[in-house]
Parts: sequence; structure tokens; C-alpha cells
Amino acid sequence: MPYSFKKRISLKEKIALIAVIIFCTLSISSYILLKRHELPRGLQATYYQNSSFSGNPATQELSPVVDLRSAKIDEIAPARIDYSIEWIGHILIEKAGLYQFTTTSDDGSVVFIDDILVVDNGGFHPLKTVSGSIFLLPGFHSIWVRYCQGSAANVLLFYGNKLGTHKIPISGEQFFPSIPSNQSLMLDQQARAYYIGLRAIWGFVSIFLLFFLIIKIKRLISKKRYFSLSLSLLKKHYPLIIIITIGFIIRFIGINYGLPQPYHPDEKLVMGKASRIIAGDLNPRFFVWPTLYLYLTAFFYKFSYWLLWILHYFFGFIHPLKKLYLLVNSNIITTYHYYLISRSVSLIFGTITIPVTYLIGKELSSKKAGLIAALFIALAYYPVLYSHIGIISTTMACLTLLSFYFAVKIYQTGRLKYYFVASIIGGLAIATKYNAAIIIFPLLLAHLFLFLKNGYQLNKNFYSKAVIIILFVLIAFFIGCPYSLLDFGKFTKDISWLAESETGLIESTSRYFKGIQSTSWALNLKYLWEGMGPLLLTLSLAGIILSLFKRKYPALLLLSFPLCYYVAISQTKTPVPRYTIAIYPFLLLLASIFILFLEKYLRSFPKAFLIGIIIVALSIPFFNTVRLDYYFCQKDTRQLALAWIKENIPKNSKIAYEFFGPDISFLEGVVPHTTYSLGENTFKYYQDRKIDYFVTNSLTRNIYFKAGEKYYPTYIEFYLSLNKKCRLIRKFDKNPIFVFNPTIWVYKALY
Repeated sequence: MPYSFKKRISLKEKIALIAVIIFCTLSISSYILLKRHELPRGLQATYYQNSSFSGNPATQELSPVVDLRSAKIDEIAPARIDYSIEWIGHILIEKAGLYQFTTTSDDGSVVFIDDILVVDNGGFHPLKTVSGSIFLLPGFHSIWVRYCQGSAANVLLFYGNKLGTHKIPISGEQFFPSIPSNQSLMLDQQARAYYIGLRAIWGFVSIFLLFFLIIKIKRLISKKRYFSLSLSLLKKHYPLIIIITIGFIIRFIGINYGLPQPYHPDEKLVMGKASRIIAGDLNPRFFVWPTLYLYLTAFFYKFSYWLLWILHYFFGFIHPLKKLYLLVNSNIITTYHYYLISRSVSLIFGTITIPVTYLIGKELSSKKAGLIAALFIALAYYPVLYSHIGIISTTMACLTLLSFYFAVKIYQTGRLKYYFVASIIGGLAIATKYNAAIIIFPLLLAHLFLFLKNGYQLNKNFYSKAVIIILFVLIAFFIGCPYSLLDFGKFTKDISWLAESETGLIESTSRYFKGIQSTSWALNLKYLWEGMGPLLLTLSLAGIILSLFKRKYPALLLLSFPLCYYVAISQTKTPVPRYTIAIYPFLLLLASIFILFLEKYLRSFPKAFLIGIIIVALSIPFFNTVRLDYYFCQKDTRQLALAWIKENIPKNSKIAYEFFGPDISFLEGVVPHTTYSLGENTFKYYQDRKIDYFVTNSLTRNIYFKAGEKYYPTYIEFYLSLNKKCRLIRKFDKNPIFVFNPTIWVYKALY
């Protein structure tokens, strides 16, 4: 039969084909039109190899934004010290109004609009934010931004917006190196509008095609009977889904606590190192912690940024979306965005811990034991607390637990794929935090118990699989922490420092624990008591005893990690609550197993009795967790103190403040003087520098008061002298349960 075009293509397909051809033609023509009439945008950036803008420029470029992301900086100042930059050009204002310009910089920065100094943030100083406003008419206005960097940190965040109801930031599209003619500007704007309109249509078409593709795939899968989940799966696992949902909501509430100023010191350290990776330098040059969490944070940040870019590319005409994109791209909420992404990583892994706990309980005991343990971990105080914070502990705990789950599968099936998966995840857990190295022992123990259970001989096959475990753990570790090999010298140096720190040989870390009579064993037990409550901890200890008496391989395997891990963290001289969260799922599994043991052997008791035990066991951690979420939704005492200082302390006052307290450097119009502890210096030291106000806090103070006069007599003497030589003008009391917000004291010096 001769080839017939008409019989192969229906009318609908013809219309669709013609529409695609027309649409592609319009898109190509719009792109050509845009490139033909597009005006150059950006400011002329000039770079100097000194901090005084003197001498011949090192290099120049047309910069689309005012920030420090340019690779030119690394060319002229590889160490990122002693250099300066100025951006010169014009800014297009579309609507008349009062415009505010802000710089946050370390060191100095200034902004001139129409040769008028609008922002004066000059000089050499720590991180400082200054704003200024100017009324601008529609049209072009000259703009001149200067930034100088001396030593230490280099930061510049530039932000401008029209004050009013819709505070859309000024974007790079409004910067021009020179003033174009009216005709050129009109053609440029028309071509851009045409191009943006077609992009929006492409966006809607893409969404339609995506949904169409999903429906087609779903139908294909359902026809082949590979997938019969949907409603039946939800009905089967609805108790677990409810528990996971509750756990997620509890961990999500208050996740933006304190931002854009993070109040856990490790969050600042994490984001300081992750920001280098985001900027393109994959070597964090920091191995006190392994680097996988830093890479994960950088990946999620980049992913969210590109997702936002794609949405803005197609639907940038939508006002809230355009505002969000411009805010992120302008760098002014980058800090907020950084910390929120980092905390989201902890949130995700903290939530994943819940179903993994259920799976382990299901495999080693029963579905009921898994559900009870999942409910316990969903509401446990410290696991919930650290899921709100962008640090490594929660991620490490989740990966360790997931590796242990596959260790259980090794014991049950002996399949080779579980050896690979368990080892790789275990290696990634170690690449998140070195403490996770304990997981190697359960992996090898599961392998040993498999051979003993089946009566196999410990022959060549046994040893070869043990080698596979260790080998793939190491490979996964080096994948997650590649520069431990590539920068081996720095790696060994940091590991040596970490060893000295954990054994109490370094003052900066051991100072927190001086004078404390309790051993690390007792302190870790105290943290478990606080996080689980007395009854739940008692049930866990009873579950440990029961498992030891059983002497069965599954029970001993379940015990292997928490017991070894507890012994390991109790050797450190710097015990903190976050070290214990990796063993919570195991202890709560043991508690649930013991509860079911009671149900089995106390049949004379009604089921309401066991339900009552679960409710009472959950009451304390649940109450503490709910209170925790409540406080996460309140303002921190440091935020309250900053707001009060801004309103009540005179301009140009000199304020001395310390670590763990409010960051005074964020305030405009004050002269900050920061130190780790105010007690490091004498009162005369501050008097000579004419310090007007002192801001101190309980978190820093308590380090020295708990240690006592035996260790820190001068520190304690200084803090006590504040009440005699100064006047207390404001006090902000901490919340009773919340571990982060300190009591804040604001003193006025009486010289």
C-alpha cells in the first residue's frame, strides 16, 4: 500500500503540529529580536590591588550586580584581602518615590546616587549594616558604589528598593553602563516584553505536558501491574503516615527561629564553610567535621536557587515570585536563605528517621513495635530540637540508622546488594560526622551472626565479605569527604586538633566543662533523661536488660550500636546533648519491645493498662516538645534585646558585647566592641576605651560561674563588678525550657 500522510496523522495532531511550528517560529524570532535590540546592562566594575582605590586599576569588567561573586577578585587578590572595587553607571527608575539603599559590609562601603552620598558605611570595621534614602524621579540616575577590604572577612551585600507597599528590590536589569537613547530603550523594552510573554506561554505549555506525561506513565504502569499502591497502600499504612506527618509538622514549626541571625554557633560555622562551596571552591579547608553535610547544604541551596530561577524565567511576571527571586538574587536575604536551607536538610533527615525506625522495629520484632517506636521518636525532645537546627548531628543520626537497617537485611537475607548499600550509607554517615564510625561494628556483627545462624564456616567467603564492608565504607567516606585525601595535610592537622579538643587539652572547648563534677557517662545519661523522660528511659533500660537475657542474635544486633556508641561518646571530655541523638531510635525500639513483652506476659492486665503506660511515657517528652515549638515561634531574648537597644541606646554609643549574646554589629549608629567573654579584660581596659554600655548573657557567664573561682577567678570578679561599677538598665529573662535563648543584661557604665 502506498505511503499515505493523511491516514497517519489525525486532524488534532495536524493542529498540534502546526501550533508547535508557529510557536517555535515566534520564539526564535523573539529571541533574535531581543538579541538585536538588547541593551548592555550592568555597572562598570573597576578592581584595585589595594584598599585605597589608588594606582592603576588591576582589571575592569561589566558587572550585572554589586557583590563579591566575581572571579576577578580571586585573580587580583587570591587571599581576598587588601583590595577595593568601585561600580559606576546609571540606574533606571520607573516610578517616582522614596528609594532606600542598604549595604552590609566588612570592611567599608559607600553609595552615591546623583553624586549625593546616600549610604555611608565606610572605614575599616566588622560586619555592619547602614541604610539611606533618597527621593528619585523617573528616568536615569548616576550610581557609584565603592567597597574596600582590609583583612579578615570580606562581605558586601548591596540592596535597593522603593519604599511603599510593594518593596520590589532594584535588580540588575535596571543598571546601565551609559544612558541609552529613548528609541533604543523603547525597542529594548518592547523586545523584552515580547520575549517574557512567550516564555510564560512556554511555561504553561511545559506544565501541561508534564501533567500529561505523568498521567501517561501512570496508566502505563497500572496496565503492567507494576504499581497498585494509591488508596490501598494509604489504608494499609495510615497509622505510620499519620505519625510521620505529626513528626514532620512538629519539626517544621518554628524552623525560621531567630533568622536572619542564627543563634546556634555551629550554624554560623556550617554556613561559613558551605558558602565557599556554593561560590565554587569545593575544598572547605576544614575537617574538624567531615564535609558531606556541607556539600548537601550547598547542593540543596543550588537546587532551590535554580528551581526558583526556572520559575522566574517562565513566570517572572507574577509579582510575589519576581520579588522572591530578586531578593535572593540581590544577596540581601542570602543569609536567611542559607540558614533556612541548612535547617531544611536537618528537617528532612530528622523526619526520615521516623519511618526508618518503624522498618527496623518491623524487621526485628513486629509492626506494632515499629509503630510504637516511630511514635516515640516523632515526639522525642532532643531529636525534635536538633531537627530545627542546621548542624550535622541529625543527618548523621539518620544515615547511621539507615545503614543499620540494611545491616539487619544482611543478617536476614545475606544478599550481596545489602552489603554494598549498608556499607555505602555507613561510609556517608561517617563522612557526615566521625562518631558514626561505630556503625562499622554492627555491620560486621550482622555479617558474623548471618554465618553463625546458618552454621556456615568462617572461611574465605566470610573474610572476603568483611573486606567488602570495610572497603566500601572507606570508598563512601572519601566520596563524601574527598578533600580528606586531596588536602591530606590539612585533614591530619584538623583531626589532631579534634583529638586534643575531645580529650580536654584545648582551652576553647574544655572551658565549657571545667568544674563540672559529673563524668561524661553521667552527663550523657542526664541528657537522655531530659530528652526521653524518666518512664521512657526506664523502659529503654528494661529493654536492654531483656535483650541481654534473650541472647538472641537479633536482640544482640539491636544492642550493638547504642551500647558501643554510648561508650564512645562517654570517653570525650566535651559531652553535649546532640551527641546522644543517634542512639534515641535504638533505645526507643528497645522500649517498645519491652512494652510488647509486658503485653504478652501480663495478659491478666487489660490493654488499657499498656496504653496508659505508652501515654504516660510520652507525656513528658510530648509536653516538652510542644513547649519547645511554642518557644520556637516566639522572639529570642537576643532579638528582644537588639530591638530594645536600637530604640533606647543613644547613637554613636560604644557597646561591649560577648559571644552567645545579641550581635550588636547589625545595629546602625553604634560602635560595637566584641569579645568571646567580657571577663577576658579588666574593667579598666574598657574604661580606657570609653565603653558606654555592656551587654552580657547567661550562656557565656555560666561557663565561668559553673567552673568556679578555682579556674576563672578574674572572669567571675569582672562579672560581679558590673553590678558595682555599672547600672543595670534592662534585663531580658530566658524561657525556662529553651536551651538557646539566654538571660540578657544591659549595663550602663558609671565612670
